[in-house]
Amino acid sequence: MQLAVIDQLVHNDLERNRVIEENHWTSSRELVYRKQSSYEFMKQALSQDSAEPKEMIIPGPNGKEVTMVIVDDSEDYQDPTDLVDGGVIYGHVKGDENSIVEIGFSETREVGFVIQGDEVWKYFAREDGQIVLSVINQAQREEYDLTHNGEAYLHGHSH
Repeated sequence: MQLAVIDQLVHNDLERNRVIEENHWTSSRELVYRKQSSYEFMKQALSQDSAEPKEMIIPGPNGKEVTMVIVDDSEDYQDPTDLVDGGVIYGHVKGDENSIVEIGFSETREVGFVIQGDEVWKYFAREDGQIVLSVINQAQREEYDLTHNGEAYLHGHSH
């Protein structure tokens, strides 16, 4: 990804450096949109009295959407007032209990990932309702990690 495009997506130098580093194993990156943030979803879900599992639509690459079945949350939320500082929700893609979905959120930001089979999506919030979604090539990432982190370890340096 070209630096000019990266500069349009990120908020600060830390994000910029991370995105540049991830280019080695990212097969695509795009701006996707959330109809409802994780914070808003959890606030609404907690105000409804239902024993049904919570399900949330999350955006994927190329206009794809998947349904996340929430199986746990970091704080065992009971009602909307428990969401003051945000939190973490865990789950899987509906219909694929071997997949993993994890989303950390606050009222204004969120970051998360989806692992389903060989496919890995990683995302972070850019602006309200906007998500920068990266599709990770696991084989390239593992090769990069072995090459760079292995070299650093062998030479007594950390990355």
